[in-house]
Amino acid sequence: MINGQPFGPSDLTLQNGLRPIRVRYFEEWIEKERLLKHGPLEFLKGSVIGIDAAYFAKQFLVEPLLTALGGSPIALEGFTNAVKNLKNAGIRLHFVFNGLQYARSEDAFATSKSINSQNNDAFTVYENQQPEIARRAFQKLGSFARDFQPCEIVTHRCIASQKLDEHMSTLKFALHDMDIPFTVAPYSALAQLAYYEKHPKQFVDAIYGPSELFCFGVDKVITDFTDVPKDDLDKVSINDHSVPLERLQFCWIDSASCLKTLGNIHLQVFTEALVLAGSDLFLKTFPPLVENANYKQAGVIRDAVNLLVAARGNVSQVCSQYPDASLKEIWLDKFKQTMIIIKHHVIITAEGEVESLEKAQAPIDTHLCIGLRLPEELYMYLSRGLIGTRVLNWLTRGEIDVPTPLAGSDTAICQRFVRGELGPLRQQATCLLTDGLHRYYQRAEYKSHFWFDMNIEEKFKPVDVSPSPRSQVSKWNVKKDALDKAKVGDALPGSLLFATRSLQDAEYAKQTITPKLKSDEALSTADEVLANTLWRVLQLRDFVTESHELTHWGKILERTLSAVGGQEDLQQAAYIAIELLRFEVLNLNSLFLDYPGSPARGGVNDKGPCMLVSRVASLGRLRHKPKGYSGPLSRSLLAYHSIVSALQTSLRDLLETATVSTFLEGGFARERDDWLELSRR
Repeated sequence: MINGQPFGPSDLTLQNGLRPIRVRYFEEWIEKERLLKHGPLEFLKGSVIGIDAAYFAKQFLVEPLLTALGGSPIALEGFTNAVKNLKNAGIRLHFVFNGLQYARSEDAFATSKSINSQNNDAFTVYENQQPEIARRAFQKLGSFARDFQPCEIVTHRCIASQKLDEHMSTLKFALHDMDIPFTVAPYSALAQLAYYEKHPKQFVDAIYGPSELFCFGVDKVITDFTDVPKDDLDKVSINDHSVPLERLQFCWIDSASCLKTLGNIHLQVFTEALVLAGSDLFLKTFPPLVENANYKQAGVIRDAVNLLVAARGNVSQVCSQYPDASLKEIWLDKFKQTMIIIKHHVIITAEGEVESLEKAQAPIDTHLCIGLRLPEELYMYLSRGLIGTRVLNWLTRGEIDVPTPLAGSDTAICQRFVRGELGPLRQQATCLLTDGLHRYYQRAEYKSHFWFDMNIEEKFKPVDVSPSPRSQVSKWNVKKDALDKAKVGDALPGSLLFATRSLQDAEYAKQTITPKLKSDEALSTADEVLANTLWRVLQLRDFVTESHELTHWGKILERTLSAVGGQEDLQQAAYIAIELLRFEVLNLNSLFLDYPGSPARGGVNDKGPCMLVSRVASLGRLRHKPKGYSGPLSRSLLAYHSIVSALQTSLRDLLETATVSTFLEGGFARERDDWLELSRR
């Protein structure tokens, strides 16, 4: 029941509608048994619906050439349209994003290698003059709604969600602009949503998400919003503005119907059967179920239930029935880890505390399955969108896994750049964050692994990094009255142009050398936070000296920024260009000799400048109508985009950790409500 109304007529089932976003055994079984129900969207009017952000976004972020072009998907417009339609229908929404990863996967590069390999195969087909076959191959990769093999162990990460993570910040900004609340969960969004629904205050009336929600004790799950079919036409999605709201429906599954259909089994048996059946959020399918020749007739879910019932719910006994020793050891161990994570999942409570459920009964080594605990203040910054998950995952797992890029993974230039040039940035970001944490994190050993050679293992301890990045930038504590005195023309505080132009004045630069502030003097305005953070990062990147004066590269940066003017997008592109020049990869050389897509016409004096112009153009943002790309593709430029993207990611990590580390030490005031605006700026 929602607001006194039933979910809808129980005798109606989904017909000719949109399939669930992943073709998996559970969804196939639900469709076969006709257990999916639907009812008018108006039944949800006035209700609060908790939304799994990744699951919701995957319905709309479908773009045929996304992995061939790089960048952000145009289909983000579909996401915002769907949210607006639900809001216009009188439904209140609360989105929950996934947080940190759980235990480390055995092959941390499996998903990124798979994307890279399939993308290269699609390019090969394209370059062999088979554009239509190539388009279908790219479309399969560019769609977040696709079938794929699940991860080996619980990480709630997969091919689709790994790509989706890159665009989550954009989704958060879009929700913020529409005044839609969201939370970033400590770990799984599903666990957080289940907590919201089952809490005595019932923060949400129902949940929209994948079937794995049943593993967390949810009774009903909304799986889709769709249009009622008219005549023989296919249904259309809720992101279509042309569909009247009164025609929209929602589809759901309830666990009671599932339990009854499976023979009135116990909920625990149902949960374990879902894990045995496999999914992209949990384990791969129990191998004997896939090998069973009859599973297509009976269904993997029913076969899994039959195995458990025959073994009286003892999964160890189920495994012992098969001769494969790996089932008894490796798979069974992963199954136990999965069940521990489900039972003792970590959530943010209504009081703002981060804790695991049923923690009194939790094993003492739960951290081996979930990960090391971070200070609650860090979880708060994560939940508000101030910092992403990347560096936090390094801390909780002790592993820095550098994934395979979309293109260029087999080239020496890409491998050298990501490993050698960006290594110091990863160290600085880690050190900035650990310096304000428990000594364990400061003295822990962090191991870096790279996609191109698993035998390479670079190690470092933050305590051994000298000089300490935090101590290097500790003298940036400039208050607003001092910011207002800077001679910067029309440059705004918090911009790159302001940060560089203000330091041209030697006298003003001396005034920015300021001691650490007392707790009651913490910097509070957004301009103070942004200006001091940018100065700190510019010093760490050697654009500014310890005496707060511009270096040679700092002066080049200031002149470049002054030339492009005050537009923030252009300032960012100019800054990236200067960084690439320092690394000697912004040039007219053929960096990817074996990759087609470089300029083909003219002589050397024509091809080189054309290549340079293309690389510079790729640093900016292309503004156009929301229409799909239909021009030629270039594997060479995509490989260059991979280098640029890796640099942008590392710089973003440095910016976020420089900001958060100052909050941790009390340099910035914590009593505020502009967290996401800080992140955006």
